[in-house]
Amino acid sequence: TLEIYGGRVEDIPDIVHLVKKESENLINKFGAIEIRPFSIYITSNMEEFHKKSKGPVPEWGIAVAIKNPDRIILKAPGIANISFTRMKEVIIHELNHIYLYRIPHHYSMPSWFKEGMAMRSSKEFSLVHKIEISKSQWQKNTLPLSRLQNLNTYSEEKVKLAYGESAAAVEALEYYYGSDVLINILNNMRKKMDFQKSLEHSSKDKL
Repeated sequence: TLEIYGGRVEDIPDIVHLVKKESENLINKFGAIEIRPFSIYITSNMEEFHKKSKGPVPEWGIAVAIKNPDRIILKAPGIANISFTRMKEVIIHELNHIYLYRIPHHYSMPSWFKEGMAMRSSKEFSLVHKIEISKSQWQKNTLPLSRLQNLNTYSEEKVKLAYGESAAAVEALEYYYGSDVLINILNNMRKKMDFQKSLEHSSKDKL
């Protein structure tokens, strides 16, 4: 289901094509999941955004993915102060969350893995994030992965670093353990392992 408030009609086919294409990409890359409906709501005002999200969303948040039922709620470009191109990146990001919700034991995944996976799909890991990590490394105030269990607790000034480190962590997994490590982690979770056991089994390391 796709509902757009305040959007241009000619944008709708573009979004439908994007959602179908990226959904197929996720299946092809990371394997099949349970098929069930999901919804995407693009809201034109803050009242509608909060009504649809039905829960706390960080002040810096422009979108949220929620399960039971699976849905994505995002602010229209006008109220989020983003471009239409950026909104499409956000949709790809949130689609990744919907996909991961359907992996067994998904609740055991830490935020750094979920957000890193989503940023990998949307190609959001930018030079800005890498500079932020380098600056924090220089100042000796990087965030350990143990503190990236829930990124929603961070302020807007710290969240860029938290997301950047999450993306870097997922990229590092592929660099050190090979391109199959991510699908191996998810497949092991499909075999009823929790995330930590699956990570250690897939990497052959005690992490």
